[in-house]
Amino acid sequence: MGSSPMILLPPEMKDIIISHLELPEILHLGQTCRDWNSSALKGMYRRDAVEHKSRAVKYMAYRAIDEETTDLAIQTLERSKEFGKTEFELNSNRCSSIKDKVRKNWTIYQVSTALHWAIWRSNVRLAQALLEKGANPKRPSEGRVVTALTDEEITQKLEHYRQNMTDLKFTLIAPIFVAFIKEDRDMLELLLEAEAGPKAVFDQQSGEVEEIEEEVEEIAEEVEEIEEEVEEIEEEVEEIEEEGEEREEEKEIDEMEEISILHFAAADGDADFGLLELLFDKFSEYINEKCTIDDATPLHVALKSGSTRGMQLAVNTGAEREARNFYDETPLVVGVRELSRLAEDAETFEEHITCLRSFVNLGGDLNPPDGDTLLPEHGDLQGEGNVIPGVPHRQADLEGGTRWSNSNVANELVLAMLPMEENHPGLMMVRQLLLDFADQGLIFAQPAFWLPSPLYLVMCRRTDPQAQWLFAFLTKMKATIHAEEARFFFLGWCESRLWQTTAAAWRPHIESIPQDAVLMAYAIAFSQDTSELYDLIMDIPLAAPHSAILLTAIASKKAWSWRVTLARVEDNFLTSFSFHGDGILHITVRFYLMSPGYSAAEAIQDISMLVAAGANIAMQNRDRQNPLQLLLHLLGPNRKEDLPELVAYLETLL
Repeated sequence: MGSSPMILLPPEMKDIIISHLELPEILHLGQTCRDWNSSALKGMYRRDAVEHKSRAVKYMAYRAIDEETTDLAIQTLERSKEFGKTEFELNSNRCSSIKDKVRKNWTIYQVSTALHWAIWRSNVRLAQALLEKGANPKRPSEGRVVTALTDEEITQKLEHYRQNMTDLKFTLIAPIFVAFIKEDRDMLELLLEAEAGPKAVFDQQSGEVEEIEEEVEEIAEEVEEIEEEVEEIEEEVEEIEEEGEEREEEKEIDEMEEISILHFAAADGDADFGLLELLFDKFSEYINEKCTIDDATPLHVALKSGSTRGMQLAVNTGAEREARNFYDETPLVVGVRELSRLAEDAETFEEHITCLRSFVNLGGDLNPPDGDTLLPEHGDLQGEGNVIPGVPHRQADLEGGTRWSNSNVANELVLAMLPMEENHPGLMMVRQLLLDFADQGLIFAQPAFWLPSPLYLVMCRRTDPQAQWLFAFLTKMKATIHAEEARFFFLGWCESRLWQTTAAAWRPHIESIPQDAVLMAYAIAFSQDTSELYDLIMDIPLAAPHSAILLTAIASKKAWSWRVTLARVEDNFLTSFSFHGDGILHITVRFYLMSPGYSAAEAIQDISMLVAAGANIAMQNRDRQNPLQLLLHLLGPNRKEDLPELVAYLETLL
């Protein structure tokens, strides 16, 4: 080729010819003809800038792992800048082709910026060169830079962040985030000098991600169907590519959920303290910024993750201790709730509880005033399970625009402790935390207006391992309940035999206990083997019809319940009582036959008392039977041994 007249062509003509060649041909021409080498080199970098967003720079940054490869990367950067001219691009993180996208043919370096790779490789010299050539320290890149190429330690960090920040996807990540998870202080300082911002992660909502994935799948199916005809519609594909790139470049990053680097710093209790301090000092004005779907501040995240370092730095930087998230919860409430989600490991509990204690010692309020609590639009809200009718709770629907205080420290401590078995490694630590918080002023005697009372929560889960201990503790703390909780609490108090050991917190709300609940309480009392609960209920002015109490006693089939009821109901009511045509004496005879523990001697005593009070022994029921005739009519094969005594007594009365 040395004798070819093409070597005599002017540079401008060579550039035009090269612009019409494919990349492999340009490469071959540059390698085989020294006179065309300069033009070929320019053409390759120019083509790379126009068609691939200066992919060569990203590739070399990806491979720059030592001094030699760094020199090559910087050389490539300079040549791309020189020959790529106006199309030279350092801040694109998009794939170069729609076909590459749908066929998933890209390599990882193509969906990142060169600066991200320089940071990932901890290559400060290359990062500085990129920044000097125009790399944007705020420009995010696809999250696969860290999610696809991570070691075990960083993978654990990412999972830790996901656990402490709701719905975190790492859709796009800023350079500062890569430097942070690598704990590279030199790189962080370089980025901060280049005016990197506090935005670390940009996340799309789930719906947006699904729409994009569906669109890509649809395009992939279309491409597969017309794969044989690709050459004929190449121009159309290129138009689709250009349109797609424009749309991707104009992606509404500003509409994504932005999460600041302070949130990640607050969650990371293991990072170098100096590095954390550097970030908190630099971005102190963002200390109360709310991010994530929960509108959490860095302090919320610190308490949730149990990071004492992050919490202390946030407080010292000026974080609002009682800031409210989307659910109107303070950081301390969020942190206490995590006790119920921690792994059953003593060290984990100790670290988390240390963080909670330290925060309270630094001024965290155990009983903050109500936040932006709004009354519900409807007064008949009901949740699932044992939730107070009309009182919002933490499982209620938030989509209707209604918001209220979602929980508090007292309730979350109770809920965390309730399910713990006696051998749980964190039980004694949580118990002590509850006792200490109570000594420091945690209020139980006045439950929060819009929340279930702690006692009510315990009653709802009275079969849990720690229910008895908590009942005793809350009683000692003079805990009370809401009037709306009185019905359920009263019945639970009866059923759980708490009346044997615990004072009745429902007593101030007697007027709120409806009649049906009173009858249910009598039924519970009559089901016992002794009259202790019945005696307690009778000492309280709980109104209920005598007839209903009498029938409840009959249904129990307990001799003592029937006899004490007869003894306490007024004589004039008993003598006039009738049920389905049976008088009180007929009913006594029936009860004798149905109750194994009711003897003839007891029946005789009761009938004698009733007759003396005015009951008519000769009264007939609707079947025209007196009590004796009814007794003989109902006799079956299994007769009581003392039956003759009762028959003989009734005969003497008649």
